[in-house]
Amino acid sequence: AQHTAVYYQGHQFLFPYLVLAAWALVSCTVFWVWRHRHPGGRARTPEHAATAS
Repeated sequence: AQHTAVYYQGHQFLFPYLVLAAWALVSCTVFWVWRHRHPGGRARTPEHAATAS
């Protein structure tokens, strides 16, 4: 989309922007679904900090 905007200023089309929007939507959806299905992630306290005391 940016390539078209820079090099072909008079011939911009909607399709490249739709592709970018679709990829953004898919990637955000995958992120949120993955985060919802795998809660917790990393431990809040690093192991070396937990065993120091």
